[in-house]
Amino acid sequence: MFNAVTEEPFKEHTYYGKTYVEVEPGAEYFIQVTSQSEEEILWIFYVDGESLGYWSHQEPGESHINGIFSHRDGRKSNTALKFARVQSQYPV
Repeated sequence: MFNAVTEEPFKEHTYYGKTYVEVEPGAEYFIQVTSQSEEEILWIFYVDGESLGYWSHQEPGESHINGIFSHRDGRKSNTALKFARVQSQYPV
């Protein structure tokens, strides 16, 4: 995950096998996925347990940047996601 404005990655922390990122409230971001597999991959994106409503097909070695995808009047757009709620500490 990286900041949509600065393009800098957020600092990550791992706790009991889950990865969390350190962010400021209201920060806008994109999710970047890179495959090191030799096979095709289908990504389905969820944020806080809620589907973003689309999937992404990825060929071996490709890297994709994902946000809120829309397709209207023949035009595609990928806008930044925004942290709506921030957890102040690791879950217990």
